[in-house]
Amino acid sequence: MKIKLLYFVDGLDIGGIQSVVLNLCNHLNKKYDIHIIVLYNDRKALLHKFCKNVKIYFLPFNNSKKGFLYYILYINKLIKLIREINPDILHAHNCSMSYLYFSVAKFFSFKKTKNFRTLHFSGFFLESNLFIDKIRIKLDLWGNKILNPTIVCVSHAVVNNVMKYYKNINLICIHNGIDSNYFNPNKKKEIIVNNDYHVNVICISRLVNFKNHQTLFNAWKILTNEINNISLIIVGDGDLFDHYQKEVHQMGISDTIIFTGGVTNVIEYLKISDLAVFPSLSEGFSLVLLEEMSMGLPVIASNISAFTEIIIDGHNGLIFESLNPNDLADKITFLIKQSKIRKKIGDNARNEVKNKYSLDKMINQYDIIYSKK
Repeated sequence: MKIKLLYFVDGLDIGGIQSVVLNLCNHLNKKYDIHIIVLYNDRKALLHKFCKNVKIYFLPFNNSKKGFLYYILYINKLIKLIREINPDILHAHNCSMSYLYFSVAKFFSFKKTKNFRTLHFSGFFLESNLFIDKIRIKLDLWGNKILNPTIVCVSHAVVNNVMKYYKNINLICIHNGIDSNYFNPNKKKEIIVNNDYHVNVICISRLVNFKNHQTLFNAWKILTNEINNISLIIVGDGDLFDHYQKEVHQMGISDTIIFTGGVTNVIEYLKISDLAVFPSLSEGFSLVLLEEMSMGLPVIASNISAFTEIIIDGHNGLIFESLNPNDLADKITFLIKQSKIRKKIGDNARNEVKNKYSLDKMINQYDIIYSKK
């Protein structure tokens, strides 16, 4: 009989956490009987990509209408669902309120399970001084105390943060991995953006404050005053999507910037790009960064620990001061003008991913911890 493995996630929309869960399910489903409980029933963009024998249950909550009272009223049904699934292993991929909610339901299901929890973020609310974020970490810590899981950290940067805030825990580090055969620069390019620019710069991330797009746009303003025939492709959606479109128009740089919104064919945009920028102020361990590197793109990333853990400045990428648009503009200009160095850094980036961050390695490491007695 297969071991029953239960994942808990907030949604199955497009994102790094969801991609990790998708890969785990579709590569471990022959060995494990896999179930997923999804908190929000309006986040289903990746649903069709899961293997048919993965059993998925959506709770009746809407991401845009988060009613605390509704959660409490439904908790008995969640407890019943966990009992019916009767898992051997439980693995949470969420945080704060939803993590506490699931932990309480698991506790009152009175099911004995081996518990895991993957932390996909480093700073986020952990290092924020906002009152609401202090509440969020309290909820997260309560959930962790109830579930008492082995914590899987996706980078050493996450390990360092976890050790600051979580006491008396078991933790291990498993880096995220990607399929470098799929993210391959030798795949045929299909033109999906109609432009006549000589160099395409790409930035892929949600449009929210901590992703730091404003520094990128400020750098782009400097660049476009000096260099012609360049375009910036912004891939992603988020709360600031409309705001940033208005912002770049007011800055007078909108004619060189393309906003795609959320996409499911991100690889097609990577194929037509020459270099990538990642200006985030906080990350755990970015799958997008690995995908860009695997496609042979030189990446200019901010100097946060999650990126410097992967990128050796000048070898397999470039590092810039995270809130310094002049430094970022200088680094982009350098790579635009130095095509041979751009190619060399891109080649080194791809080799780094192939050698250290393969999908097979990630899957095998999770399989090992699941299989331990």
